[in-house]
Amino acid sequence: MSDRPQVISKLSLLSLLVYGSFLFGQLFSQCLTETYAAEQVAEAKQMKQNRPLQLIKQQKLLAIPSISSLTWTPEGLYALADNMPVLYCLEPECLSQGQMISLAPDGSTDVLPKSLKPDYEASVLIETKHEKNQAQNQAQNIRRELWVLGSGSLASRREQLVRYDLYQKTVIYQSLSALYAQIAQAGKSLLGLDDFEVNIEGAASVKTELLLANRGHIAQPVNYLIQIQTESMQLNGLQKIELPQAPFVGVSALEYVSADDRLWLTASTEGTSSVYEDGEIGDSYLGWIDHYSQKRQQAVLKPDGLLNLTELNPAFKGQKIEGLAIQGNQFWLGADNDGGEAYLFLLQSISHHDL
Repeated sequence: MSDRPQVISKLSLLSLLVYGSFLFGQLFSQCLTETYAAEQVAEAKQMKQNRPLQLIKQQKLLAIPSISSLTWTPEGLYALADNMPVLYCLEPECLSQGQMISLAPDGSTDVLPKSLKPDYEASVLIETKHEKNQAQNQAQNIRRELWVLGSGSLASRREQLVRYDLYQKTVIYQSLSALYAQIAQAGKSLLGLDDFEVNIEGAASVKTELLLANRGHIAQPVNYLIQIQTESMQLNGLQKIELPQAPFVGVSALEYVSADDRLWLTASTEGTSSVYEDGEIGDSYLGWIDHYSQKRQQAVLKPDGLLNLTELNPAFKGQKIEGLAIQGNQFWLGADNDGGEAYLFLLQSISHHDL
């Protein structure tokens, strides 16, 4: 018998093995490529979820010693400095100072020492309907006022509401002493304390209510949302906000977006046991509470999200964020680093659905 057929069979078998190995290698390589691509997509998606905002601009404002509050209005972006009786109108495109408006009865714009400053720490746009008259040339019967509130911490001069009419350019002053006394009494009852320190750091307009943020500190480690009837300025209730405690994180600004029914807040860590004294600045945060109108009766609120801004971008390191203004998918953040320098940051959301 000839050995030729056996040789051919062995060669055919060897060819099949080589071809099979080649096909297996190709399939294995394709699987690895697809797996790597899927991992890259998943990693990019996770990064996007972890960093839903990106820093677009940042600017040091040389003419402003600090930013204690920000408010976006159809007339422009406004900023406060807690040690000056001044309202600044900022240019949002170039992040620079524009018009300067005195909030003092005598028209002064001087920087004041801590013992004398009005400590304006919160501002909010309040829109109300009114009857038009023949002299008015407005498309809508809406009165827009920018309300500026003192912190209420320790001194009676800090218990003042300033109402600036954005159309008429007039100022109305109103005492908040009675309201702040009600807040202090409600806080004492809730916490069972002999004393409750009022320290208003943020404000937002939520339908017919004015919402204020009372910042705690190491010795009074609790943050509250204070619900007030806007028209009557009567206290409706208090809600506790649960924020990290180690170290203590204090709320520093509020903003409400009615289209999303979402309440935004900023918060920061600061090594102080007082509403009066400054302390070492730590991290700042941007947080949000979804469907706030459905949660306004809850005794305790916990943010649905809380971003560490320093982890988002190192530019926020050492910056105590105290101002927040939102317009569309853009977020303006104002910083006070307690060193006489003011910084303005502009963040932009990657997508409304990412937050």
